[in-house]
Amino acid sequence: MFEEIEQNIFINRNFSFLVKKSEFKLFFKFITEDFSIAQKYLENLDKGEMPISKLPSYMQEYFALKNYSKKEIKLFKHFVLELEADLKYNPLNELQEGKNIRVDLFNLYEKYESLITPKVLVKKIDAELSDNFINCLNENYSFNSSKLAKHFVRYAENNRVSLWLYAITIGSQIDAEIKRLNNEGDVYSAYVLHAIGAGFVDITAEDLNKYLNSLNGKQLKRFSPGFEDWDISELCKIFSILKYPYEIGVSLTESFMILPETSTAGMMA
Repeated sequence: MFEEIEQNIFINRNFSFLVKKSEFKLFFKFITEDFSIAQKYLENLDKGEMPISKLPSYMQEYFALKNYSKKEIKLFKHFVLELEADLKYNPLNELQEGKNIRVDLFNLYEKYESLITPKVLVKKIDAELSDNFINCLNENYSFNSSKLAKHFVRYAENNRVSLWLYAITIGSQIDAEIKRLNNEGDVYSAYVLHAIGAGFVDITAEDLNKYLNSLNGKQLKRFSPGFEDWDISELCKIFSILKYPYEIGVSLTESFMILPETSTAGMMA
């Protein structure tokens, strides 16, 4: 699944584990055409109170294809929550405005899906914990965060822990299209497409998290600079340790902005 380009540094230029781009169209259809059923199902997903027999036939076929695994559905629910955060509006709202946004999400996703190419760069490192630092062994860097150091203590053996550093992007084409739409005055479409891009970046990070969980046999948690007392400037250290962000088309500005904007970076442990 990954190519090892240097010891413990791995790259995937079209990453997909549980998240399949084409299947997102199915879920947009679900929340658009069968909204009341989809809304009830997503609300009760964790409780298990919505049987598969109550779903539309195409969703029942999907579940049968997936051997009735809810992992993918939970990832889609996570995606919906990310859309809500970026849009600052709940796409599952029952009002007419909610319906309009769901239709626009479906149409824009269908139109621009081909521009989404999830790329992932990861490196596994060993680290030693102190009260205020995470010291990266065999690297010339330490991450300054007492909050993270305290969090990782519970998982450490002899005060040491293994970490995965990552950089993720869905490519520059979505960014370019958002800028084109803005320049042409179609601000609304640019706004909705930005939400789709941001949501897909986050869902790719969540998908990577689940892949590494399966690889390591344990539940990893992900964090990005800017969390609690972990300063955003420490993105520089992540990029330096990863060495090859340019291989997935990602760069960091002097003001610590990741480009393309539809990108993210951090650690999982």
